[in-house]
Amino acid sequence: MLKGLLIDATLRRYGLPPWMKEYVQEYLKGSDISAVKYAISFISVGRKKGAVTRTEIVLPNGKKFRKDQIAHLLSLFYYGECRLSRISWIWSIDNGRDGEMAKHFGAMHLVEERRARAIKNLIEAFGYKIEDPSEELKEVFDYVEQLKTSQERVIAKRIFLNYAYAQPFGQVFYKAFYPVSPEYMRSFGKEFSIRSADAIYGERVAENAIIRGEIGAQRLLELATDVLVRVARSIDAELPRARRAGIEREALLLRNIAIAYPFHRLKELGVDLDAKKEIANVKRKAR
Repeated sequence: MLKGLLIDATLRRYGLPPWMKEYVQEYLKGSDISAVKYAISFISVGRKKGAVTRTEIVLPNGKKFRKDQIAHLLSLFYYGECRLSRISWIWSIDNGRDGEMAKHFGAMHLVEERRARAIKNLIEAFGYKIEDPSEELKEVFDYVEQLKTSQERVIAKRIFLNYAYAQPFGQVFYKAFYPVSPEYMRSFGKEFSIRSADAIYGERVAENAIIRGEIGAQRLLELATDVLVRVARSIDAELPRARRAGIEREALLLRNIAIAYPFHRLKELGVDLDAKKEIANVKRKAR
């Protein structure tokens, strides 16, 4: 019971949706209370600060990561923002007669370009060069780039990719690492912790397109599945590194949440779906 109360309190504190509880409980199955508190302390840090050494980054809870491991993770973030910026630029030019969406994608191109620059600066501040992404990660953005309609494009970016990548991975990274080194993370946080008006506008357009049924329910679920199967494969490609870093279970937790989050968001927006069934379908196809 105490485990459940700790999880509930943590979800409330960080504004995380209640449906995440079952995923966290599965992750913590068989753990004692001290292990639960340690897991929660990845983002619940109190006044502890952590440290940056010549070769390591030490989180406030004492967990250590090699700097090259963090640089690799940041390289993945960098690739994602670079591709999003390029895709937005392409769509701002090739968006048919929808002038408002062309303007939106043009604005997002600049937002994402600034975010990519902030990530690059952080990698270089740690003394590392940007690494090449996996083929699986490239395939996620290759698929999204070829979408043709404004509705599918904005839904893929602002609902599927946002809730699969930015919400579980970006938010956890920022909350865990900011206390370690605010001077390194300040510019990163400036671009990522506050949502731009352009991003908010895009999300509202995507939400309204879903609520109004501008895309049929069957096509919407097909699109979600196509994107999230590729997302799952991109995360699975990183599991060997996570295993070597001693955080495979945490990576699997975030992968499961990354798959689940967009489906739960669709359900919140009124789409009639069985989230567990859709999530299982994505996992099966990703294997």
